[in-house]
Amino acid sequence: MRKEENRTEIVEKNKKINKAVSKKNKGKLKRKILRGLVYLVLIMFALSLFFLLAFGVYKLFTSSRYNIGVITVEGNVNYTVDEIKEVSEIVIGTNINKLSKNKVEKKLETLPYVENAKVVRKYPETVLIKIQEYVSSFVALNVETNEYIRLTEKGVILEKCTADEIAEELVLFGIHFDDNLGEKIVELEQKKLKNLLDIMDKYSKAGIDKKITSVEFKEGDIILTLDYNMDVILDLYDVEYKLNLLKNILNELNGKIGTIDMTIENPIFTENIK
Repeated sequence: MRKEENRTEIVEKNKKINKAVSKKNKGKLKRKILRGLVYLVLIMFALSLFFLLAFGVYKLFTSSRYNIGVITVEGNVNYTVDEIKEVSEIVIGTNINKLSKNKVEKKLETLPYVENAKVVRKYPETVLIKIQEYVSSFVALNVETNEYIRLTEKGVILEKCTADEIAEELVLFGIHFDDNLGEKIVELEQKKLKNLLDIMDKYSKAGIDKKITSVEFKEGDIILTLDYNMDVILDLYDVEYKLNLLKNILNELNGKIGTIDMTIENPIFTENIK
């Protein structure tokens, strides 16, 4: 009898254990199903969002509403709007989103006077081209070709010009050219310009009222021509002192014209005899 009771207790105990395990498994299953549904919803949402974005991009690249209809240009001085448009190769009617701004900017920067170009999309149909141009600081004679070349102060070669086209620009002699338009002159020649700019700055600070009209670089010296009729020979030693001294010498000469040699300790003036 006792054995029967023990068997019954064991069976009941096993039933309770099986019931608890079954309940726990069902709970796990429900949680798995719930997580699966959440993942499915997220995947469906992500796919929907992807297709919406894809459709939006498709419309941006195909809708005629975004075709280029207007090209505007700002900052151009040496080039006409039509010249800028031609070099940019932007085609009216092209979808604005297919425009490669980087390629257009590089094309425009091949123009000698263009220092920087920036292309801006202005939706829905306008392209704005912003141009920043170099400024011509000097005109230099290329003795090899007997042509005049306009340069920036850093030695970027801008364009060729004739003697008749030179106005009030400072003319340089003794600069050598081995470069193409839009490129810089060689480093040695750039150094000449740098030295000249330093001299011009000190010349201005010295308060000399005569205008430098031309400059010649000759065997390490720099010859300044003032008001077309006075030559001043300088070297690069103690420039500031020499230019202050030059001011006093010019005042003492009282309008005489000729050549002043400032490369020696005691400057010498040689008057031009008519």
